[in-house]
Amino acid sequence: MIRALRLFAPLRRSRSLLATLLGWQSLRRSRRALTFLDPRLMADAGIDPREAMQETERPFWDAPPHWFDRPGH
Repeated sequence: MIRALRLFAPLRRSRSLLATLLGWQSLRRSRRALTFLDPRLMADAGIDPREAMQETERPFWDAPPHWFDRPGH
């Protein structure tokens, strides 16, 4: 049993790495979408255009840790 767990440990790590990479990709896509959002739609959603511009200038990896926390993992 212990040996089997050791064999699958790299798979578990790679899924974690994959989840991180996919999270970064999603964050990058969301920030990029902000640049194309119509100012009227931003106002409707309660988004300040200056804050949106600051958000788009942040690097893709710069996100609060709780954005990637998943309950039970």
